[in-house]
Amino acid sequence: LKERAYIRSSSCYLLSTVADLKVRRIIHWRTERLLDGEMISANSLYNELLASFIKNPVDSTGRERVLKWIEAWQANENYREIALLDMHGRVLVSAKGESGFFIDAEDEALITQSLATGKPTLGNVYRSATSGHIHLDVIVPLIECKDGNERDPYGVLLLRTCPSDFLFPLIQEWPTPSGSAETLLVQR
Repeated sequence: LKERAYIRSSSCYLLSTVADLKVRRIIHWRTERLLDGEMISANSLYNELLASFIKNPVDSTGRERVLKWIEAWQANENYREIALLDMHGRVLVSAKGESGFFIDAEDEALITQSLATGKPTLGNVYRSATSGHIHLDVIVPLIECKDGNERDPYGVLLLRTCPSDFLFPLIQEWPTPSGSAETLLVQR
């Protein structure tokens, strides 16, 4: 009986330790996504570039500069897609091209929420009704500061991750050999 209690206690400890580790890694990954959004939102050089283009979207030089910035950010920060949207949710620039980037109902709700709070917003994992792909998006409100305190939104940046690049493998991996270990991601 003592042996059985010890095995049970050891197993519970291992499960608890693995669960805590996974939770911490997911929180860290989630925090990184939101910090990316905050860094973009707070960077005056990025804001100047993006605001200038949104005010004059026919400027081909401005479009090229924004596209190069999007492509570099996308490659260096491991985002699957990034798009610059105007206040009406229209895609102005995307590495996939404006016609190849789709906005879903989930994104529309996130855009509204992000603009209302003035802060980057991380959505939930969802399957796109348009493309059928699984996404997790960060919406970054782009806010222009005028006269010190006045803050006017002028657009949003959508940072799209693919959960199968990091999140799903993290959930599926198990640190010790096990024939029956399983991890589930649930929402409360």
